[in-house]
Amino acid sequence: MKHLFFLLILGSLWSCQESTHQKQSNTSANKQPQRKPIVNKEPPSSIPTKKVTHQLNIPYDASAGQKRALLAEEAYQNPQDTRTYGGDPKAKARGEKLDCSYFIREVEATFQSEEARKIKQQKGYLAPHELVKYNPFFTNKRLYANKLSSLSGKMADVLQKHGFYSTKVSDVRLGDYVFIGKGKVRDLKSISHVMVINRVDTVGKQIRYYFIDAGYRGLKKVNGKLVKVKRSVRKGYYLTDKGTVWSKKYIRYFKGTGRPR
Repeated sequence: MKHLFFLLILGSLWSCQESTHQKQSNTSANKQPQRKPIVNKEPPSSIPTKKVTHQLNIPYDASAGQKRALLAEEAYQNPQDTRTYGGDPKAKARGEKLDCSYFIREVEATFQSEEARKIKQQKGYLAPHELVKYNPFFTNKRLYANKLSSLSGKMADVLQKHGFYSTKVSDVRLGDYVFIGKGKVRDLKSISHVMVINRVDTVGKQIRYYFIDAGYRGLKKVNGKLVKVKRSVRKGYYLTDKGTVWSKKYIRYFKGTGRPR
């Protein structure tokens, strides 16, 4: 009797386990796997690059002089260039300072190399090593082949030896590099400043050679008037056909004009 009672209990337990197993199996069979929501992943953004400032359109058939004049204008309009006047080499390398000869060498580098032009548009300046790399005309070897004290005078010497150079005002052309200084004697030793001619105009009977340069104080047109600003690169001044720039105690005299060949 005891054995019969034990068998009944065992059978009851077995049926409970079977029932539970079937319920779990049915639940597993009826339960569908949950689908993870599909997330639309956006493609990784490209590495941001610094936008190139608007470049002036230079006609494909532009003369060398026209191209240099336009590149000087482009440099003047470049908002990335906030440099003030100074000659410290480290400050030049950081894009903080420049002087007249450094600016002209930049213009010539952008004339010689489209890559240099892009770099100057992006940064607002060319570093010293970039001037060496992209300017095959005003090379250090040529510039320091003479004993002249001013770098602008050295540049005139390079033009005299390797390009075109004239001491006649009537020979000034658009895009020329023009040299000025104190005194009326037109020799290389008296040169103290250089600029690039960006426009030639006639006012009455006088020919005016407008230029862009880097000076102690810049110029900006506000409400139709030129006002002085800290930024060095400027335009608005001009050389007269008599060979003078500015007046009174600031007067400077024409020394020569030149262009690379």
